[in-house]
Amino acid sequence: MLKVGRIMRLLLLGTILFFTITACGGELNEQEDSLEEEDAGVEDSQEDENNDEVDASEEETGEKEHGDEEQIGEEENMDSNEIQGEYFTKDVEVDDSLSNWIESKKYEPGVYQYPDDEKIYIIAAGERNTGGYSVVITEEILEGEDVNLYYKILTPGPNDMVTQAITYPYLLIKISGEIEEVDFIKQ
Repeated sequence: MLKVGRIMRLLLLGTILFFTITACGGELNEQEDSLEEEDAGVEDSQEDENNDEVDASEEETGEKEHGDEEQIGEEENMDSNEIQGEYFTKDVEVDDSLSNWIESKKYEPGVYQYPDDEKIYIIAAGERNTGGYSVVITEEILEGEDVNLYYKILTPGPNDMVTQAITYPYLLIKISGEIEEVDFIKQ
């Protein structure tokens, strides 16, 4: 009976010790995360300076060194709601026919016009290996009765938590009635 009591006390002491160490480790992890965020802020400001230099060289050469997709970080997260279109809307009523059409078009990158309504377009990014990608309209420029819509495909930042699944990001928009022609320009 005495041995069972000692074993129970040792188990209880071990459990308390385990939870104490785990709790302290959590506080240390929070401090490490805080330090990593501060370091990331310093790196971001250095990257911004480097990006300014790269942007200047891109303007001179007209080429991008890192592909045609823009990587976004947590602080630079550009939402597709950032540009509220004067000449387009993202509020599109989706019925079964439109849903089936979207499903058929989202797999291949490109801009597609819905055949049943000439004012509805999908901008598809194609297949991506993770979540965190998005398609955004960055600018709209009216030229007479025509409009140029500039768009980007944004990628997740290196520290962003993303879904580990294949995704097919796209943006569905409807052009306003007074626009005659739309040109989509990828940035």
